Amino acid sequence: MKPTADLGENWLKCIYPRDANSAWGGGGNYHRDHANFLCSDAATQMSQADLSSCSRVLGIRAGAAAAQWTAAFLAKYPYRRNGEEALRQCSLSVHDASQFEAAIQVSATNLKTSDDPWNELIVKPWQAADIPEIEAFFWSANSEGLFYDDDFLKAKEMAKKYVSPDGKPVPVVKVNLHANVVSLP
Repeated sequence: MKPTADLGENWLKCIYPRDANSAWGGGGNYHRDHANFLCSDAATQMSQADLSSCSRVLGIRAGAAAAQWTAAFLAKYPYRRNGEEALRQCSLSVHDASQFEAAIQVSATNLKTSDDPWNELIVKPWQAADIPEIEAFFWSANSEGLFYDDDFLKAKEMAKKYVSPDGKPVPVVKVNLHANVVSLP
């Protein structure tokens, strides 16, 4: 998405370093409420403006270094597999640079500690008139560094359906995070 002044303030809500199964609705006893975009519940949210839950769940205050957030998260949630365990994690803040950095650091361990190597950045749903401008669609490699043609075709299809405000086509970018390679297909 193209950065805008209100993107972080109004649209980005929290980040889960690992797959949080948010597509399945969250809930249960895992401190997630739809009113808080599945980032927290009233008891665990940091504040009205910051819906992340790790500060309260891990007992760390704002201003802590990324290494402290990372260590605390990994100590509480050292390893998980698919299913119910995916729900057992707190959400980190998108408003605190150290927490966001910690989310990226924990995500880097996902290939070793999880069946699902992705993280989840929770974005507030928007109305059609409010959709932020998309600058590119990404086609990424799987954990073995392989690219699937079906994924590329889906990315191309999404890029065709999206019309940029200036009428120009939106590119599909090939990304292999395992080899630190970004290219146009």
